[in-house]
Amino acid sequence: MRFLSSVGWLQVFFDRKGHKRVLVCLLSCSEARQALPTICLSLSILLTIILLISPAQARAESGSAEAVKVAFLFNVLRFIEWPGQNDQAAFNLCTSAKDALGDKLLVLKNKSIDGKPINLLRGVSMDVLKTCHLVFVGKDEALTIAHELRGFPVLTVGDHKDFVREGGMIGLLLDGNRLKFEVNLQAAKESRIRIFATLLKLAKTIVGAS
Repeated sequence: MRFLSSVGWLQVFFDRKGHKRVLVCLLSCSEARQALPTICLSLSILLTIILLISPAQARAESGSAEAVKVAFLFNVLRFIEWPGQNDQAAFNLCTSAKDALGDKLLVLKNKSIDGKPINLLRGVSMDVLKTCHLVFVGKDEALTIAHELRGFPVLTVGDHKDFVREGGMIGLLLDGNRLKFEVNLQAAKESRIRIFATLLKLAKTIVGAS
């Protein structure tokens, strides 16, 4: 349930353990366009922006479609489990050389998930990508990198239209005028990555669910 006003919004939702959570974001109208990806990064952004508003609205409210993708990358870290995660001190969020996210990714500097900082590694080599928790792959490199990282415990996210069918794990796509996502569950399982049911319920399509 979401309540909107000219100075911000309040949203009530349930976390993956069934606990009620209330998120309050107090923003002026002028601040909202710039600050939304930075301040209000939570599951509610995933629900409200990724699933409910069009890319045109996203550009008006949060800066650009790229800002929406960055918000997704931040949120998705909360709903993934990697092997040995409890023993790791930080989350490495990486991009390929042609990620197209630009400076929008910089809003994640100094952010943390469950008390663990996020390290941003951009345009790095394949050897480094294999050590990352999450890799966002640019369209031009999507299929090559998805194949190269297959079997490694690295969550691959891309916006190529055939990304999940070519071995990527989460594909961002336009469905009519909405930005949604698909999941390749088999690829995740092969890499020993667990995607929580909370996130799977929001996916438009799940490949390899059987």
